[in-house]
Amino acid sequence: DPSAGLAVRWAASAAGAAFLLGAATTADAAALAVSEVAPGVFVHTGRHEEFTAENAGGIANLGFVIGARSVAVIDSGGSRREGAELLEAIRAQTDLPISHVVDTHVHPDHLLGNIAFSDTGAVIVGHARLGDRLAEAGPYYLANLRTLIGPSFAGTEPVPPTQGVQDTAVIDLGDRELELRAWPTAHTDTDLTVLDRKTG
Repeated sequence: DPSAGLAVRWAASAAGAAFLLGAATTADAAALAVSEVAPGVFVHTGRHEEFTAENAGGIANLGFVIGARSVAVIDSGGSRREGAELLEAIRAQTDLPISHVVDTHVHPDHLLGNIAFSDTGAVIVGHARLGDRLAEAGPYYLANLRTLIGPSFAGTEPVPPTQGVQDTAVIDLGDRELELRAWPTAHTDTDLTVLDRKTG
């Protein structure tokens, strides 16, 4: 299957980049501003802008949910830098392990920060079609965004999901379950929603 080979090559490329980045992932990062919109549910509101060097791809809403045992990230941002800043925001709230990074769809402002979480051991979850779509779109995203964002895009590489959701799935963070649902084509053909059953 050619698409499976592409996905494997993406994973190998991302793993190599993560190894080279190592400790630098968070060393140069300031924490993103987040708001607690419900108990244990934190949101960073992205800028309503195009990609620029100034915003480093930080134009999407991102978040994380803290359970009794672990944390789930909901979208990781538009660059390694923004992902590292999100990781710092999580660490400012809790030292619990990050068990999952959930990508809600294929657009680059939502998932190119995955690489910042490579050393956490988190399972990366996405729609069942996301790996194939990222393998197709990834080279275009990288070429375009390296031009638009410049040096603050350094170290950014796509990291595909390691777990695909075909219909529904549940993530148990400890006394808190997240319900994941894959959808037919809407915003993209890789849309995945997340419901925190504890707070609705």
